[in-house]
Amino acid sequence: MTLGRIKFTLLMSMLVGYLVLTYGFMQLRIPPGGIGIPLGELVLMVYLMTITWPRVLHDMGRTTYLPIFVLWWGYGAIMVSIGALKYGPWALRDATSMIESLYVIVGFAVASNPRQLDRFFRWLGIAALLYVAMLWGYFDSVNLRQYSPTLQGGQGQDVALIFYYPFASNFVLWAAAGLLLFFTRHPRWGKFALMGAGMLIAFALVVVQARLTYLQIVALVALFMLLRRSTLTRATLLIPMMFVGLGLFLMAGVQVGGRITEQVDFDFFINHVLSIVGMGEGGESIEQANSGVPLRLQWWENIWDQLTEGIHHMLFGLGYGIPLVDFGVGEEGVKVREPHNSYLSLLARLGIVGVVLWVSMHIALLSAWWRAWSFARRMGWQEWDDRLIWLMTFFILLWVAALPEDGFEKPFFAIPYYIMWGVVLRTLLHFKDWAATPHPPVPEEKVEEARGRPETSS
Repeated sequence: MTLGRIKFTLLMSMLVGYLVLTYGFMQLRIPPGGIGIPLGELVLMVYLMTITWPRVLHDMGRTTYLPIFVLWWGYGAIMVSIGALKYGPWALRDATSMIESLYVIVGFAVASNPRQLDRFFRWLGIAALLYVAMLWGYFDSVNLRQYSPTLQGGQGQDVALIFYYPFASNFVLWAAAGLLLFFTRHPRWGKFALMGAGMLIAFALVVVQARLTYLQIVALVALFMLLRRSTLTRATLLIPMMFVGLGLFLMAGVQVGGRITEQVDFDFFINHVLSIVGMGEGGESIEQANSGVPLRLQWWENIWDQLTEGIHHMLFGLGYGIPLVDFGVGEEGVKVREPHNSYLSLLARLGIVGVVLWVSMHIALLSAWWRAWSFARRMGWQEWDDRLIWLMTFFILLWVAALPEDGFEKPFFAIPYYIMWGVVLRTLLHFKDWAATPHPPVPEEKVEEARGRPETSS
């Protein structure tokens, strides 16, 4: 096995660990304990020290506007250095979401050829399958954690390695999207894939019971409406059965081990949606959901007051190293340093300058994704069409989750997120190289099939 293959396998093993074990896996440090270097940062350093920089930067420059990325990372490095001089190691901890954006380079470098890209997506499929397989522990996760190996968290608290399910709706809906994209066209397994996707969506709604799930489903439906109406058309065959089954389930008053309540009915869903803006009515569970809204608003108002104290803070932010929120949770009183809104954290830490650079970087990334997807669609490459849309579902789910939560501050989100963006850039480069060499024309029927028109032929 070559050194490159070993590095790829280690990286993908880490990626699967983040996607499947989430919060527990992100506590892995070397050496173990609160003072150790997080595994994600250690792997990042190894990759950045061993890649061929001139070639990687040259190739990246063929797919996107590289100066934007250089400005983003350069500005971030300056702000991290200033914060570290003032506040010490906490500045590095607060800057993880910026530091981990360097994984774009790692994702780009590791997918160096089409065969590596194929392996990458196989590993992603394994991660989604393993996460779904682990859902059996969701119903009794608190008790199951006592049987798990434990690690020491960043603030000295004990953390179980397995049976944590934060942001479960993200991963469950992402797995459901994979079923819809890759398997529903199969003549034999298509119906089972539809049923599986429906069960996962129902799990997210009935069991996970997270308010952001409703927003995420709306966002995914909008994505499929724009880019893959044929998949939605197939999914509509399942929707009536889902509504009838869910209706019978709710009217029967069946109790489930949901995150908020065991008694799920239509009133719960209505009031749970209304609790997004603090207007839900119902029992203690809905009242608790309502109470979180004014708390977040108070956090955000306090941060805004600090930002508007002077033009310097508004332009360059409050920096890294200080807690934006001083709030303890759990029996150990673990400090919450972020305001449960990644976009506000970005503004608070790096100011308007940082926001402009981050948004500009994402515009460049989205442009690359669009060009790659458009090329795959134009060439009739159905598999690549599906793969790129599946990556986009992960991106969109995180964008939505970052509105009410600190999604980008979680390594189990940020590291896979930026690796996937690096893979998007590399995919575009492979497409450009393929287009630069002579090839026979693509049959028109394959192009039409990739666009989802000839549904009668499947």
